[in-house]
Amino acid sequence: VTVRSTRDFMGFLLQARKVSNDEIAGTFVFIPPGSKLLTCFEDGDTVTHSDKSLKRNLSFVWKAPDQPIGDIKFFISIVQSYFVYWTKIESAIVAQRGQN
Repeated sequence: VTVRSTRDFMGFLLQARKVSNDEIAGTFVFIPPGSKLLTCFEDGDTVTHSDKSLKRNLSFVWKAPDQPIGDIKFFISIVQSYFVYWTKIESAIVAQRGQN
């Protein structure tokens, strides 16, 4: 998962969610410096910033659950400054292959 921005930002919160029911899905197994894992539903299912250093382009590795979960979307909220932020920016649908 790659997050790219044309502007620097300080904070973020990133999750993968099932399209079918909006439940958090999967875990992050690699995160960049300046990030930390959180537990919302299970260990490592959410990632956020660990400091206020300026960020622009970040890459993460996300692992899908062992059992099929259907299509997902990634959601991120971004904090540029105390008064400037965007919530629940969503990715395109990531389709699960091999469904019947």
